[in-house]
Amino acid sequence: MGWKLFESLDHLFGRTKVVEVEEKGLEPVLELDSALKRLQQIAEEVDDGQGESFQARMRRKKQEQRERNQEIVQNRMRLAIEAVHQELQSGVTPQEMDRLHNYFVELQKNQVALEKGNLRQKIVRAVVDRIHQEVGPSAWEELMALMEKAQVKWPIPGTLAPSASEEEIDKAWKRNIAEDEISFLETPLPHTGDLLIGVVKIWRSSYPDPKSWLYRETALAGVAAAFRARRTEVAVELMKAEPQRYIGEVEEVLSKELALVQKALESGIESVEEAHRVTETASEICFEVVPTLVWKKLRTELAGNSETVPQ
Repeated sequence: MGWKLFESLDHLFGRTKVVEVEEKGLEPVLELDSALKRLQQIAEEVDDGQGESFQARMRRKKQEQRERNQEIVQNRMRLAIEAVHQELQSGVTPQEMDRLHNYFVELQKNQVALEKGNLRQKIVRAVVDRIHQEVGPSAWEELMALMEKAQVKWPIPGTLAPSASEEEIDKAWKRNIAEDEISFLETPLPHTGDLLIGVVKIWRSSYPDPKSWLYRETALAGVAAAFRARRTEVAVELMKAEPQRYIGEVEEVLSKELALVQKALESGIESVEEAHRVTETASEICFEVVPTLVWKKLRTELAGNSETVPQ
């Protein structure tokens, strides 16, 4: 398609001139180019005795090296997060970090499967996402409280000019904390499971300098991610243990509204506008109202445990 685009542009302008290159005297260069192409073809065809060409083996080795480099920087970040846990006396051990990460890996797999399921399964998925969203603020508050107790300050962004005044530095510092909090709260469920062990996939193997302010604030956010994972696990497992008590009862509360939607569907919809209205109403009930009511019930159940779920 790209070539057709160029061809159409060429026809459009209609003034393209073909410049003929004098090849006299370029025979050695052309011969070398031909030879290199032939060597590349031979390299691609050569088998290493195990069904792998030279080129394929080189690509595999490069990929393996990239993965090793990525593992090194991720492990380094994980050690930094473990050090912050110890510095703040969070109570989260390396073993618990592994367990929470594995839990989130399985939870995300289940979320993907639920998305392909029936309506009830999709509602469960929406409830889990809501739980993860709702426990975020209290996880961040726990991090801030531990930092204050340990007299640990959030890093000052390194993007300030050397001539910045104390007032400018203070404003930038507070703004940076607020922005990092928003970024943390907007972190999707699978990224929380990665962050708590130091994995930031978007960075691949290009992590910041371990001495930088960005590295430090990422390690701090990794601690908050562990707090969030704890809360998510407790609430999700409680819901899974008694689904009828939570989702089932909520469905009964909304039975009237759901019945009206069902009636509208069965009686026939006469306009596109009405179809959109019914669809939006059903979607809001299933994926907004139900998760909200389920979360309120879960929060009430867990209100006595201030370390697990926000009050």
